[in-house]
Amino acid sequence: MEINPKVTGLRIKSKRKEIGLTQKTLGEQVGVSAPAINRFERGDKSPSIETLLKLAKALGTSTDYLLGAETIEGMFLDPETSEAFKVFTSLSRDSRQLVLSNIQFLKERKS
Repeated sequence: MEINPKVTGLRIKSKRKEIGLTQKTLGEQVGVSAPAINRFERGDKSPSIETLLKLAKALGTSTDYLLGAETIEGMFLDPETSEAFKVFTSLSRDSRQLVLSNIQFLKERKS
């Protein structure tokens, strides 16, 4: 598969806007400048692997998705899980952390 920086850029921009981050805020979270985020989103420059990993984490998605290798819908076997993931990724960072804490609690309780 060939990596298309335009696809990656569009997906970064789409996810950033979906969760309500500015380029400056996203840049601060991943350790790059707002102009660097702008260049990534325009497809003028590709992020390094390290930055791509940080972007995926900050945006609540996978590197595969950002690189254009998959769609969110294709990641899951059933529509309910796909929908739950969409809702999860639309939550604020604090709310996502709360959900993850609850999952960890349930996982430990099951043991």
